Amino acid sequence: MRPLPIFFFACLVLASCSGEAPSDADTGISDKAVTESPATPLQPSASPSPAKAEEFAEEEGDGSWTFEYSWPAKASAIAPLAARLLADRKRIYAETRGEWEAAQKDSPPDCVSCRSRSFGQEWKVVTDTPRFLSLSAERYVYTGGAHGMSGFDALLWDKRADRARDTLALFTSESAFVQAVRTGFCAALDRERAKRRGDFEMTVPEFNECIDPLEATIILGSSNGKAFNRIGFLIPPYAAGPYAEGSYEVTLPLAKPALAAVKPEYREYFSVMP
Repeated sequence: MRPLPIFFFACLVLASCSGEAPSDADTGISDKAVTESPATPLQPSASPSPAKAEEFAEEEGDGSWTFEYSWPAKASAIAPLAARLLADRKRIYAETRGEWEAAQKDSPPDCVSCRSRSFGQEWKVVTDTPRFLSLSAERYVYTGGAHGMSGFDALLWDKRADRARDTLALFTSESAFVQAVRTGFCAALDRERAKRRGDFEMTVPEFNECIDPLEATIILGSSNGKAFNRIGFLIPPYAAGPYAEGSYEVTLPLAKPALAAVKPEYREYFSVMP
């Protein structure tokens, strides 16, 4: 997976494939009987408790260490997915906690920023279709210095196969995907830049050029909850503009060229926006 503690930038959300065996290209983790008797009438069994969102937060050292990680109830309702997220949380916690503890020993006592560490990640539902649960997250990492850094992550859960899939594995190839979306992506990115910059003239050439769509975190969304008909691109700071401009989001309606780039076995789970 790719990167303000949960004083996050808003996690960007777009809208609210067949039973084949997974291939190497698809990358992505007792009932008790009730006896009825005249003395004890049969009682209806209790409904299972609805899944709940999972939230974990820890702060220590007067705020020099903060860690937050959460995911929505729809992810908790899928046991293997919840286990995957829990393992990810534990791994990141161990790594970042270890870095913070080392900084307490190795950094000068008067360097507050040197001794501070923060991590935050919040998963949210992009869309939930009958076959797939699409999630996106924005993470924030602070390891000392003037400011932290934000980034994005995405997770596409195939409910039928009970596993995560790489979003681009649903397409015939990365190059076919880029060819199908690049023109619309570049135009939409330029429009977003213009909104933020107004009359300001950007003198850094690379911040005026289009970026490779694959530099973004790609998420699939739906306006109807039935099929994917939107493609989102979540772009971290520095990728398309200076840090001060923050992150960018580009959302494209699924058009015929993009649909043609979807693998045949998954096309029924996509639809062109009207």
